[in-house]
Amino acid sequence: MSHGEKGFGKPPENPQRVLIFQGGAALGAYEAGAYQVLYEHIRERLEKVHRDENIFDIVAGTSIGAINAAIIVSHVTETRIQNPSWNKLRCWEGSAKKLEEFWKDTQTISAVELMPLSMLSWEAFSGMREVGKSWFNIPIQLYSMLNPFFKHLYEQSKEYFGTQASSEAARRYFSVPEFLLFGARNVFLPLAYGIESFPSLIAIPKLDYKFYNNSPFVPNNIWYRYSNEPLKDILKTKYIISPIATSEGDPRLLVMAIDVQEGKTVAFDSYPDTGRICRICKEDLEDPRKSDKESNKDLVEHVFQKHRSSQRHEQLLYWSVYGSNKDGKHAIFYDQGVDIEHILASASVPVNYNYTELEAVEFSYDDEGVLTSSSPTSKYFWDGQYINNTPLRELINEHQRYWVDRIGREKLEEQLRAQVLSLVREDNEQVSYKVPNLSEVYIVNLWPAVEKIVPQDHDGQLDRKNDVLFHDKTEYDEKVAELVDDYIRLARKLIDDFTPNDSAIRKQLWSFLQEKGSSKSRSYKKKRPYSHLLEGGFNIDKIIRIERADDADAISEKWADYSSGTISRLFEQGRADTLDTLDKLREECM
Repeated sequence: MSHGEKGFGKPPENPQRVLIFQGGAALGAYEAGAYQVLYEHIRERLEKVHRDENIFDIVAGTSIGAINAAIIVSHVTETRIQNPSWNKLRCWEGSAKKLEEFWKDTQTISAVELMPLSMLSWEAFSGMREVGKSWFNIPIQLYSMLNPFFKHLYEQSKEYFGTQASSEAARRYFSVPEFLLFGARNVFLPLAYGIESFPSLIAIPKLDYKFYNNSPFVPNNIWYRYSNEPLKDILKTKYIISPIATSEGDPRLLVMAIDVQEGKTVAFDSYPDTGRICRICKEDLEDPRKSDKESNKDLVEHVFQKHRSSQRHEQLLYWSVYGSNKDGKHAIFYDQGVDIEHILASASVPVNYNYTELEAVEFSYDDEGVLTSSSPTSKYFWDGQYINNTPLRELINEHQRYWVDRIGREKLEEQLRAQVLSLVREDNEQVSYKVPNLSEVYIVNLWPAVEKIVPQDHDGQLDRKNDVLFHDKTEYDEKVAELVDDYIRLARKLIDDFTPNDSAIRKQLWSFLQEKGSSKSRSYKKKRPYSHLLEGGFNIDKIIRIERADDADAISEKWADYSSGTISRLFEQGRADTLDTLDKLREECM
């Protein structure tokens, strides 16, 4: 299928649907269950009104969410290539099943699950729960009636002993050390002494040669490291046909990772750069004598010749550019599309895995912002969840950037100018260019934001710490997006309805809109004219959050629990929670 022939017409008028997956390792099985319900729900809805659309126009994710997203988009893209006569909707068939199969390939029956008697023994041992509550089968409250000291002793013993875990919590808790010691099937395997090329049958810690503190009495200094080669192998051989390169009409994949040295979130995008302005040297390749498509080809030619020191051999430009003129910019090229390495860069959990190393080009600028030099370099990446585990902000930025580049800043500027000055084209053909709205944004959250019971035990507090660290923090981003949209609507309403239809006043207004404000563009770090604030805006009509809630049996290392019982429970929990969320939405609409 040739992607190079697509695009550069008028942007689609239909709003786009979005799916965002959080990161959370083994918890990603929940997302597979949620996706199965969302797929069925949206497919039935589209079939009922006979609309041929993608189930989702954008699928974005971080960490395991990036892997889940890549499996879905890869399946749909490959199905279209193999069946060019199929419509869009039909190409999504089998995507939910494919994701479910992946999670079946990761689950393992742990040793604890193979010994059911161990859990029965645990339940029999539950008499220990009475410790701190009764002595010799006489409730401590009766002792406290005899002497206040016993009441104090009761309260202290209750705090010390707490509550014994259930057999289900114990199953999860004791399954995880097995995986951390011996690895998890098709996911990771232990390394001997932390050496990347030295896989081991059992985890052997890396010794400390910095402080020479290898004492077993300092547990935080014991360093176990793992290899994700098993995960990489099964993704490449069975689930992801990489690289993933898509364009308009195809679902868009967005994968988020962290540049360790720069401390920045980097988005790897399956859509090509459709702009006409170079993001490195800012040269404008727009030529009024050429079509948008031809100008974009000039950009590709320019980048390959001026910034890559290599002959152009691709028709499209896939790259991620980040940084600033002050600190230097970096560009990562992925000529064929998003590859396995970019996806795993988003899932390189700090400390547990080694960095993912990617080739890049570093650009330096003088004090005037003029490009002075470029050189090849290596960049190292970590799991994107440590900056933003719910990449709504990055998705909004990338959505706007793509379509502004795709439409062209000149067209948006001319369109706004015509509105402000009340200009009418001679042919009376009013072509409206607009960034597509996002009609529905589904966010699947793996880490609960709210927990009613404050944990008192060590493992419970570690679990809550992880929840707080990784939970969805995008409500502020949502509010900002709504506020910006309101301001844009207000400004356009004032221009249309409350500005006198006087050419002198409107010219004065347009002159004001060309003045520069305080905010700087994300790409070029330059102050923007006020007119840019009114261009490229879009609406987010609805954000639907599906959130996994912890149960009473949650453990702190739930991210590493690939046991068969837990993975299947997570999948069913994802299905149930999504059905419940959709039912509530239906009730609200009635």
